[in-house]
Amino acid sequence: MIVATVGEPGKRFLVIGAGFSGSLLSAILARHGKQVTLIDRGEHPRFVIGESSTPAAGLILRTLVKRYGLSELAPLTSYGRWVNELASVRRGAKRGFSYFFHQADADFQVTESHPNELLVAASSALELADTQWLRSDVDQFLCDYARQQGVVLRDLTTLMSLQRHEVSREWAATVVDSEGVQESLQFDWVVDASGQGEVVASLLDLPSGDLHGLQTNTVAVFTHFDGVKSWDAMLAEQRQDTKDFPFPADASAQHHVLKEGWLWCLRFDHSVTSAGLVLDAHYLADDWQQITAKETWRTHVARYPSLSRMFQDAQLSVTPNRFIKTQRLQRIAGQAAGQGWVSLPHTAGFIDPLHSTGIAHSMSGVERLADIFLSADSAQQAGVQAYGEQVLGELKLIDLLVAGCYLALPSKRHFEAYCMLYFAAATTYEKSRMDSAGPNLCNAMLLADDSQWVTAVRDVFYHLQELAMSQHWGEPAQFEAIIREKIKRYNHAGLCDVEVSSMYRYTAAM
Repeated sequence: MIVATVGEPGKRFLVIGAGFSGSLLSAILARHGKQVTLIDRGEHPRFVIGESSTPAAGLILRTLVKRYGLSELAPLTSYGRWVNELASVRRGAKRGFSYFFHQADADFQVTESHPNELLVAASSALELADTQWLRSDVDQFLCDYARQQGVVLRDLTTLMSLQRHEVSREWAATVVDSEGVQESLQFDWVVDASGQGEVVASLLDLPSGDLHGLQTNTVAVFTHFDGVKSWDAMLAEQRQDTKDFPFPADASAQHHVLKEGWLWCLRFDHSVTSAGLVLDAHYLADDWQQITAKETWRTHVARYPSLSRMFQDAQLSVTPNRFIKTQRLQRIAGQAAGQGWVSLPHTAGFIDPLHSTGIAHSMSGVERLADIFLSADSAQQAGVQAYGEQVLGELKLIDLLVAGCYLALPSKRHFEAYCMLYFAAATTYEKSRMDSAGPNLCNAMLLADDSQWVTAVRDVFYHLQELAMSQHWGEPAQFEAIIREKIKRYNHAGLCDVEVSSMYRYTAAM
C-alpha cells in the first residue's frame, strides 16, 4: 500500500462525490486556501436526475459568486445569462411550476375557471428565468471548475475504509483506483457528497434514520426522451384557451397530476425531455416490484389519453437509453454530522421531487459549510454539529410539505391549497435573502427553524390526513380558509387567492 500525505495539517479535506454540490464546495474551499481531494467512484459525463432549479437556488448561487469571487459561475444564475455566456453547457428554461390535473380515460380540458390547472410563476421574464439543469453537462462543468481551482480529482476511485485517530484527530482514508492501486491518505475533515451512497455512514457503520417517521412513501420510473410533443402545442391544436397562463407551460417544471401520483416533464433546449412517473405507494399493485420499468411506464401513461398522445412519438434518448425504476425514494440519515465529518443535504436524505427542493437544498448546504470551514478552526466542529441537526429538521419539514400533496390527490382544490404551504415558505425564504444586506446563514431552508411555521404545517398536515382517511373532503373553501390563515404571516405573494383562478403571475421572485 502507498502511504501519502495530501497537504498541510489542519487544511486537508476529503470530499466524497463529484456531483455539482461536492464539486462546488471543493472549488470554494480550494480557492480559499484549503487542500482538497475530491474522489468519485465514477467519471463524467454521466446520467443524473435532480434537474429542476428554483429561485432560492439562484439566489444562493449569486451569493456564493459574490462572496467567494466565483465570477466564472455567474452565468449559471439565470437562463438569459446562461444561454448567452455558457452555451456549451446545456439547459432548459423554467419560468415556474405548472400543474395539470388529469382524469383516467378522459382528454385533458382547459376551461375558463381553470379547475384542472395551477400555474405559479417564479420569474417575470424569460431572461430572468430559473433553469432545468442537464446534469451530465452541469456536473462535469463544475467538476472541471473545481480542478481549475486546485482541487485534486481522483475519479474512478473507491473509498475502502475510513479511520480517525483519537489523539491526532486525523482521518486515514484507504482508496483504490481503477487499476487496483491502493493508497492510504490523511485528512482533517471528510465531507460526504455521495448522495444515496451515504459512504461515510456505511464505512463507519452508523445507524440510519427512522424511515417509518417519514410520511411520504413514493417510487419513481424515469428516463430521458427525444421527440416528446409540446404540451403547449397540443393544447393549441385542440383550440384550448391558454391566454390566462402566466408563462408557456413547456418552459416550466411541468407536473401532470394523476390519481396515483404525478408525471414530471422538464424540457431542455436541445429537444431532450426529462420525464418521470412518481407513484404513491398506496396505489401500487402488490406485484409492482415484478413489473418492469418499461411496463410500469406504459401502463400508467396509457390510462391518460392526453399524456399518451404527448409521448406517442417519443424515443428513448441515447443516454440513459432505458427506463429506470426505483425502490422507495425516501431516505434519511440517523445523523448528518459527527466528529470530523459532515454530509451535504442530498447525502443526509431525500424526500421526493415534487417541489423541486433538491438543488436549492444542496446549494444551501454548500453555502453553510463553506462559511463554517472558512471560519476559525475552533468553531468548525460546533458549526457542523448545528448544521447537521438543522439539515435533518429541513428534511422532516420537506416530508410534511410533500406528503400532504399526495394525501390531497383526490381533490384538486385541496391539493392546490396545500401546495400554498410550500410556496409561502419558499417565497418568504427568497424575500428574506433579497431584503437582507447579506445572507443570514442561520436561516434554515423553507423556514425549518421557525417553530411557529413548523407547527402550522404539522397541524394542517394532520387535519388533511383526517380528511383523507375519512374520504369526506367537505367543502374545499373551508380547507382553503385554514391554509389562508396559517400562511398569513408568510404570504408575501398573494397566495391562496380565489380571485386569480389558479393562475399566479405575481409570485415571481425575480
